[in-house]
Amino acid sequence: MPKPHEHKNRIIHGPDVSIPFTVNQGVAVIMIGRSGFPLATGCTWPGHHLPPELWAHLHPDSVQLLTETELEFSVNEADLRAGIATVRVVAMLSGPLTQRIKALPEGSLDRTNKSTIAAALNMTREALITANNRRKNSEDALPDAFEDNL
Repeated sequence: MPKPHEHKNRIIHGPDVSIPFTVNQGVAVIMIGRSGFPLATGCTWPGHHLPPELWAHLHPDSVQLLTETELEFSVNEADLRAGIATVRVVAMLSGPLTQRIKALPEGSLDRTNKSTIAAALNMTREALITANNRRKNSEDALPDAFEDNL
């Protein structure tokens, strides 16, 4: 019987964050500081295969597991590609705008409608333009290609 104020449920630590895996059952949580993002059954964490720019953007530091989670550590190339794509989506939705824009696929700023880019970043076109205008003269300016076709 737990003592008063004693936590019955402890954190279940997963593998080192550099190790790739696929979630066979349950949910693994990639921790980023005190928050994180979930990977449900079928999702793959690419571990050390994650491109350096995404690793630098997110700074993943550990893996935690929900109870009854099962992982598979033999990960194939297709699963790794899918895992990297999943993490890219997370990167496009989190962090400072300039880093989120850098998470977009290469060449997107040159050839994609800005309303579509804003939607991919979970913003309105107007909010994206406002954010860009605030940053024009700062160190945190958006890439030059962003200015085209606003």
